[in-house]
Amino acid sequence: MELVGNFVTTGATSLKATIKAWAKKALLNFQERQQRRADWYILQNMSDKDLKDIGITRGEISDVLNRK
Repeated sequence: MELVGNFVTTGATSLKATIKAWAKKALLNFQERQQRRADWYILQNMSDKDLKDIGITRGEISDVLNRK
């Protein structure tokens, strides 16, 4: 048994699974950040009228995007 990061493994198979799980989580986090950046760009480039039509103001864009 060995400690790898925050995971305890019991051999090569578990280490492989741990690395795979970590890589999957890293990829999902990256995709979420990229989507948030794309959404921010779109909202920042909308007119104040368009933002009002969807119910937010320019000052609320970051707050809306940071909600989960």
